[in-house]
Amino acid sequence: MKRLSIIAGSILALSGCASTMQPQDSWVSTIKADEFTDEITCSVTAGTLQSGGLSFTQQSHYYPVIRTVDGELRVGVVSGGRYPLPVGNVQLRVDGNETWTIEASETPVGGENSMADVAFSDSMTNAYTANMTEEQKAQYIAVMEATKKNTAGIMSPETLTTGDKAKAILEQIRSGKELKVRVLGFGMQKSTTGRHPIDASFEKALNECGIK
Repeated sequence: MKRLSIIAGSILALSGCASTMQPQDSWVSTIKADEFTDEITCSVTAGTLQSGGLSFTQQSHYYPVIRTVDGELRVGVVSGGRYPLPVGNVQLRVDGNETWTIEASETPVGGENSMADVAFSDSMTNAYTANMTEEQKAQYIAVMEATKKNTAGIMSPETLTTGDKAKAILEQIRSGKELKVRVLGFGMQKSTTGRHPIDASFEKALNECGIK
């Protein structure tokens, strides 16, 4: 059964006993529909507070995540709480395998980090390029697309990779015993290392999200 993902701040307002809950090692699945785009996201994560079939994240905490967004696999780290913080670059390591570094710029543009789409909208592009030649327009658009992607990554409360890299990381996790997570941010002091046991709950949560 998929769990509803709710921020920790809400549960604290609803129930005094929530403050006694402790982060759980087990992996859980959550499903979310974007209120404006209807984009469906199913995520698998660990280290959340869990109670009564619900899963809660905490402010200023970071969580490993494996998710599918309209069928696309994404793997990385997300920030929790009512007001998620930008994540920046992160590192993942399964057991003694080589460390994976995921940069903020790898994060797909859209959804929760779509502020960049507004800053570099089609209407703004058309206004700036109205008097340009086709060559100048092509150069401008290429620069803006690169800037938009970097800006979105910097502002995003999640750092995720996709494609073959995401698939390779997932395969390592599936065959491993422990996943270690560290947030590098943007050249600031590194976070402490989060450690998450990989047990039967991981495959169960993946199956609930239909992640193969």
